[in-house]
Amino acid sequence: MVWVLGMVNLDDSSRGIFFCVADRRAETLTPIIKAYVQDGATIVTDCWRGYELLARNGYTHLTVNHSRNFVDPRTGGLNCTGCRLNGTICMIVIVVS
Repeated sequence: MVWVLGMVNLDDSSRGIFFCVADRRAETLTPIIKAYVQDGATIVTDCWRGYELLARNGYTHLTVNHSRNFVDPRTGGLNCTGCRLNGTICMIVIVVS
């Protein structure tokens, strides 16, 4: 099993970067994110606890709880796989087996 962290710039979804990671802990994901995402950027993720340090590291962190809904009802369309917000980065962690 391999975990993959993906980051897609939603201003230009043809640009993305992906990393194989050892685990999904905040201590693993945050340094990678900090190395590639500009301070103060808006980051959209699901509610995985591995993203819990993003707001404390200077990012605007928006979440979607996929156990409740796929599209956030507060925004009418914000989700991790298809939103279009200026300067927003979408984070994806998937498992490849």
